[in-house]
Amino acid sequence: MGQLHDSRYKKLHQQHAVMLEWSRHVSTVLDLGEVVPDSLRVHTPAFTDDRLHSRLADGGWEFRTERDAHLLLMSEYQSTRDPILHLRQCHYALSQLIAGYEARHFRVREGFPAPIVVALYTGAEAHQPKPVEDLIGRHPRHLFHLKLPTLHLDMLHMPVEEIPDRALLRTIFQVEREWRPRPAMAQLEAFLQQSTDSDLNRALVIFGAASLARWAETVDAAGQPLLQEEDLARITQAGELVMQAEVLQKHLDDLRAEGEAQGIAQGEAQGEARGEARAKREALMSLARIFCTPAQLAAFVQELDQTPSADWPGADEVYWRFGPDHRAREG
Repeated sequence: MGQLHDSRYKKLHQQHAVMLEWSRHVSTVLDLGEVVPDSLRVHTPAFTDDRLHSRLADGGWEFRTERDAHLLLMSEYQSTRDPILHLRQCHYALSQLIAGYEARHFRVREGFPAPIVVALYTGAEAHQPKPVEDLIGRHPRHLFHLKLPTLHLDMLHMPVEEIPDRALLRTIFQVEREWRPRPAMAQLEAFLQQSTDSDLNRALVIFGAASLARWAETVDAAGQPLLQEEDLARITQAGELVMQAEVLQKHLDDLRAEGEAQGIAQGEAQGEARGEARAKREALMSLARIFCTPAQLAAFVQELDQTPSADWPGADEVYWRFGPDHRAREG
């Protein structure tokens, strides 16, 4: 399931509508003016560095704004923490500018596009990588200045008010942030019902199916997985997503109800046992206070603290250990 789940943003960010919405969001955040829709040009579906045998980004495209800003926007999806993320993104950007120059696509006299990175992080732990300048040793830091405009979006932990306020992007964030399958797919279905872009809709259905892989570990009463990768890969309609999510949600709700019932029963039993132990301790302490010296009482309290209640002595043993007969035996 991991491969299907991890590839979902790579496919989604190759859709024209998604690239356009991210371009508009970035232009709004950086105050660059309105995006010229016809200027959008896919640079490459996924930047790679053959020399390092590594993928540099999940998608990239150029666009211009009405203020004649020329930008190269790169998108990257990460589910693991990366302490040098911003440094790596500088590598991405510089590699593409050099490649564009060597291919005679970018020319010095015309000026290169300004590179910008949108990084989507979906890890379980909050993560905010350091800026490049903070990675440089403190004393020579003033000698090194390299700053790349980056939108690092911690999708699961960022405040709701910081989620991009565009219907398509907000839907993607809502699906990612929702921890229950039924509401997650309901959000996606609501958007798909309003969308007339067939290519985008197909990509979003694939994205939704891959998102369901988060619940891949869910099994039925016989121990068989409720999700199969080949079944998810065959989903082509929003209704199928909702049906699959409904099956998952019902099973999860049943498990939760069963767990709650077991927890209540266990809690009642544990509470009763704790109550019995507390009453027994109070009775033993009352008896010990009658006969024990302060030093003996302190040692007895320590003994009770370090011993399971099932192994505590009975009242007869306490009387035998500390009562008058004990003093007579020692005398």
